[in-house]
This record gives sequence, C-alpha cells and structure tokens, in this order.
Amino acid sequence: EIGSGLVGSEMCIRDRRKNSSINRFLEILSKMFNLAIDNGELTENPLRKVPKLKEDNHIIRYLKSDEETRLYASIDDNAPYLRPIVTTALQTGMRRGEILNMQWKNIDFDTRNIHVLDTKSGDKRDIPISDELYGVLQSISRESKYVFINPQTNAPYVDIKKSFNMVREYAGIEDFRFHDLRHTFATRMIMTCLLYTSPSP
Repeated sequence: EIGSGLVGSEMCIRDRRKNSSINRFLEILSKMFNLAIDNGELTENPLRKVPKLKEDNHIIRYLKSDEETRLYASIDDNAPYLRPIVTTALQTGMRRGEILNMQWKNIDFDTRNIHVLDTKSGDKRDIPISDELYGVLQSISRESKYVFINPQTNAPYVDIKKSFNMVREYAGIEDFRFHDLRHTFATRMIMTCLLYTSPSP
C-alpha cells in the first residue's frame, strides 16, 4: 500500500517538478525506508521496484566572452537573421518560444519594457530593454505583427535549432544549446549584482 501510494504521489508531482528533482526526492525517501528496515520497523523498501525517471544530463553552460565573439562572427557569415534573435536572448533571458512569438504590441519603447504575456509558468512579467537591445529592435522593419519573421513564409520562425547548431559548430563551440543563452543572461546578471553589491576593499 505504501509503495503504490508513493508511486501515485510521484505521478502527481511529475507535472510540476523536473525528473531530476523527483529522482532526488525518491532517493531520500528510499534511504528513510532503509533506515526503518534497519530499525525493525519495516521488512521491505516499498520503493525498491520503483524505476527512476529519465533525466536530462546536459551540463548547464553559459557563453564565455570569446565564445560570444566567435558565435556572432559565425552568425554574420552563415545566418545573419539569427543575430537579433540571439541578442534578444542574451539581453533578456527570454525563452526561445517567447522570442519567436514576440509581437510588436508586446514592446513598449516609451518605458523600454517587453511585456511577456504567455510564459511557461503561466505568469506575466515585464523585461527591461537594454540600450543594445533597444537599438536592435528599432532597426527591425515592422512588416508584420510579429517581430522576427521568416521572409520565406512571411510568418514567425517555427524552429531555429538546426541553424543555431550550425553556427555554433562553425564557431567551434561545444555542448551549448540555445536555451543556454538564457543561462548566460542569468549568470551575467548575478555577476553584475555581485559586482555592485560587493563591499569596497
């Protein structure tokens, strides 16, 4: 009964937690049951036959300064349309889907904010527009309600994974995904905060 109940609980939290988090939770729980067995309170670990969930073993990466230089050079040579998309990712930390589906109505140039309405978490948030991103966005022609348009389809880009991987490989950058641009933004923001909050020697 305990085992089946735990499996049911695991299935309930699966939609809200990453597989790695669920596995860590089950590992801790299994150790608790083993301790109960050692103390004579249980005769069997109810999690013994519960399989682990598949985890994403990709190492979290951030873009180094020299890698960023090489990446932009590769983009300019092979897929120039990626430059404003990559810049938006690096300057905002927005997810790929949020960027590709961004509309002009979501951008307030007066307050310099991007209003992200449909996010993965279901929340709404405003993202400041940096000076660099402001110039990039102002340079894009507004021929559609969407910011980034595929000229071949006159519609938003559906997926840029193949082209991003191509420019990444030409740049000699290994083990790096588009999503890691989001990690790069977060890392740089934290480093900037630490720089300005660190006490003077």
